[in-house]
Amino acid sequence: MIENEKAFRGEYFQGKEESNKLNADDAEFLINLGLPFIKKANASFIIRNMGGEAIKCDRWIEAFLSHYRISLESLMNYLEELGIETGFFDIVIWAYCNEYIKILKDFKQHFKESL
Repeated sequence: MIENEKAFRGEYFQGKEESNKLNADDAEFLINLGLPFIKKANASFIIRNMGGEAIKCDRWIEAFLSHYRISLESLMNYLEELGIETGFFDIVIWAYCNEYIKILKDFKQHFKESL
């Protein structure tokens, strides 16, 4: 049993005590722990909900990557070049898609052909 929050963060978040310091590496660490039900999307979702910087590969991000024929790594590099936080991008795409697109098959109608 984990004794306190510091011990919890030491075991599950590599000792990071501030949530805004969490990132995709911490999501990967969670995945590698082999906890039940914690896979790529869930791990990234946990990091994002805690205030960390990660992109959760939900259906909208997958559609975005497919539409622009890029990898998640390429997207993250592009965002870094532009100075856009990955968590900010993630929440904006998710909010826009949930509010205005709603149906995955309508995705292409809302985005240009190239970045």
